[in-house]
Amino acid sequence: MTPVADATDARPRRKARSVASQIFIAGALVVAGALGLVFMLTATRARTVADRSLGLELNTTRIAIEAALEQRLTSLQRLAAGLTAVPTYYSRFEAALTARDLPSFLDQAEEYRDQLDAAWVMLLDQRGTLAAWSLHPERSGEDFSGGRLVVRALGGEVASGAWLEPGEGGDQVFQTIAVPMRPPGGGAIAGALIAALAVDTRTAATLRRQTGSEIVLALIDSARVAHVAASTMPAGDTAALERAFTSRTADGHVEVSDFIGAASPLVTAGGDTVGLLVGLRSRAQALAMVDPLRSSTFVAFAAGLLLALGAGLLISRRIAAPLRALVRATRGARQGDYAVTLPGNAPREIGELADAFHALLDDLKAKEELVAVMQHDRKGRVTTTSPASRLANGEIFANRYQIVDLIGVGGMGAVYRALDKELGETVALKTLRTEELRQDETSLDRFREEIRLARRITHRNVVRTHDLGIVGDLYYLTMELVEGRPLDDLIAQEGQLPIGAVQSIGVQMLRALEAAHEVGVVHRDIKPPNLLLDASGLLKVTDFGIARLVNETLGKRKFTSTGMIIGSPAYMAPEQLAGDPVDARADVYAAGAVLYECLTGKGPHDDLTLQQIFARSVNDAPALDPTALRPDLPAAMAAVVRGALAPRPDRRFASASEMLAALEAVSVRGTGTMRPPSLATSAN
Repeated sequence: MTPVADATDARPRRKARSVASQIFIAGALVVAGALGLVFMLTATRARTVADRSLGLELNTTRIAIEAALEQRLTSLQRLAAGLTAVPTYYSRFEAALTARDLPSFLDQAEEYRDQLDAAWVMLLDQRGTLAAWSLHPERSGEDFSGGRLVVRALGGEVASGAWLEPGEGGDQVFQTIAVPMRPPGGGAIAGALIAALAVDTRTAATLRRQTGSEIVLALIDSARVAHVAASTMPAGDTAALERAFTSRTADGHVEVSDFIGAASPLVTAGGDTVGLLVGLRSRAQALAMVDPLRSSTFVAFAAGLLLALGAGLLISRRIAAPLRALVRATRGARQGDYAVTLPGNAPREIGELADAFHALLDDLKAKEELVAVMQHDRKGRVTTTSPASRLANGEIFANRYQIVDLIGVGGMGAVYRALDKELGETVALKTLRTEELRQDETSLDRFREEIRLARRITHRNVVRTHDLGIVGDLYYLTMELVEGRPLDDLIAQEGQLPIGAVQSIGVQMLRALEAAHEVGVVHRDIKPPNLLLDASGLLKVTDFGIARLVNETLGKRKFTSTGMIIGSPAYMAPEQLAGDPVDARADVYAAGAVLYECLTGKGPHDDLTLQQIFARSVNDAPALDPTALRPDLPAAMAAVVRGALAPRPDRRFASASEMLAALEAVSVRGTGTMRPPSLATSAN
């Protein structure tokens, strides 16, 4: 036969990244994204700051260019006005005007040009007719009276404006001023003087030195298209400059390649723009001012990213290492190896997972030991009951239950396997024979109330009680059927049980008591015969609800001639034996007595009389120590037993939950990891 592969191994496995790599990648992406966003925002902010700074510089450049041009005109105007007021110069002008002497006019014009350091000078008569022009000596008699510059000068004003003059090498632009010519003492205007300063490459170079910007002179033709006439910029794409100047914004800003510029128009006296002086700044140079910030930001980004990656790697490894250890431990546990030690320096959540896994291993080890003990050969105990009281196999009881066989006999009655013919289920039927119960109606009412309370307990470690009834002189209970054996049978067979098996028994017993106490039910008769174990090691507590009956009939019990206690009183707390009110701590005491017997093979009071037990309680004697009979017992386990068996209730565990927590903390692979606060006093 071909062996069948393990179903777990047969499942397809998909390749997945490890937890460490996922944490590392996720952390790296988050940090890189955050740092990248900060870097981009910083870079954008730096560029914005640079652009604003550049805009301020351009405005400053434009103001400086316009101020420089205005200063040239102002100086020229003042000097020209002063020269025209010199009597000698005016007399020569007046004489040449009267004689219509062109050579004299030319000499006068050149004299003015030299004195004003101008590019050229033009002299006009009172009608605006050209008398002489130093730029064009051959020209005279032309009518210039229609020009706005001339009109204003002949009207007595000092005027200025740009002048575009064609030439052999192309058009040239000038700054011009016009001043009226009148007698020094005052009188009618005899003509006008127009002086011009060239705006050319030299002007651009001067402005570049003054402003620190590149200067470009562009002339505007009649089609409003710009043409570069002079430039301080390195040789480049002149056509690109001309396109940028032609498409300049309304506020005069232009952009070309890496440069941004601000244009100052050259306007004629009539308001026509004939040229542009553009100051250009390099964006790269402006950004260079913030480059240290961008560089430091990039360095900080790279350093932060490296630190984050390193931290992410360390954190991912710190998280992944204990997880890998948990995986190895899990695989070992599947093979029966429970002796594992997990890292203790893991993060809190991983540490909690490791603690939970340790507890799981303890439970598995304890359950394994208990199952191993349950699998030992059992020497069944022979139980007998009188023929008169025994129900026969096959008998129909209470018109409902068909007796299958006898399971066992106890001090209060017998337990049968029975078939509930109404529900078609197999149940455990327990018969109770007590003269006191039949004679005392109050006891019966309390008994019924206890059964009703017991039916409220729902827990996997509790035998469910179904029904209560009476047939003839027999009271009976029907309960969940447990296919197992009582704990006293196991103790009688094994003697001292393995520590892991005892822990499993105790944990399951205390979980059942915890569930019962939560609904207000105190068992009052916890003892090995009332603890049933099935083959898988599952423990169930039975007989919830009938313990009050046991207590009320305790006074009628018989004792041996030597005064030794027999039956349930061996597991009862001192206050319960004394007839005092009891609470959950009475069950805690009984649970401690059961653990004591499981560990030592003997009951805690096997060698004591009832009077001696009372004396221990009155004298507040130390709690019984199981290590006296079992020296190899772990200290934590012994402390739990002592904490439960304290004679005084206030020295015991306060609840089954507290005792359960202490017992679960005991490691069957070593010593316990914690002790409850109450043990400090109960162990004394």
